[in-house]
Amino acid sequence: MKKCPFCANDIQNDAVKCRYCKKWISSDTKQAIDKKLLQQKILNDQQLVINPKPAHQNKRFLNLLLDNLFLLGFGYVFAIIIVFILAVIELYTDKMFDKMNDYLLGIVVTLIYYTISETITGKSPAKHITKTRVVMADGARPKFNNILVRTLCRLIPFEAFSFLGSHYPIGWHDSISNTIVIDEKTPSYGQDDKMGNNIEDEIEAKRKRFGECPKCGAPKDNDNIETCRYCQYKFNYDNKKG
Repeated sequence: MKKCPFCANDIQNDAVKCRYCKKWISSDTKQAIDKKLLQQKILNDQQLVINPKPAHQNKRFLNLLLDNLFLLGFGYVFAIIIVFILAVIELYTDKMFDKMNDYLLGIVVTLIYYTISETITGKSPAKHITKTRVVMADGARPKFNNILVRTLCRLIPFEAFSFLGSHYPIGWHDSISNTIVIDEKTPSYGQDDKMGNNIEDEIEAKRKRFGECPKCGAPKDNDNIETCRYCQYKFNYDNKKG
């Protein structure tokens, strides 16, 4: 143990922030931690929403209608591009598309349309209009494999009917891929504690809501986390420490 230079309380020898007076023993350490958090944010490893709630069925239905229209247009454009490329390399024939299975072409177009748009932005074109987005069930940003599974599930016969029966529906392509569609107005850290517009504000908002590690000062990811993800400090909730 060692003494905090500010309040003289006993703290751990390797502590970089006093758990009593909340002052940093070394400002360089705080900057290093925040830099690591910034890198983590860039890598999309931060949670986006706490306790996410599904969007209303009206928005989900509007998403379906608009995306089907956009998908139809995208399919035509995709077909024209393919024909142009084949014509340039002199492989195109008039009967080529007559032999192509329309359903197979639709699968390819659907996979490209949803997988690319929702992986990059978390939204299909329709979701940009309705101000909704896709997140994981725990609020984290979905990765490529999550979106791919989600898109493949859209091809299940009668999948659209899985949205019936609820004002805030979760369809098969949501539940199977462990994703949901939320309203963008959903606050990131509760009704009264929204995340800021920049990364630094988001880090501080997380510290304020969940607390921080007494050893390294990194914000907790949630209220029940057992070990700090950065310094591996074990929180002792039984004694209300950490």
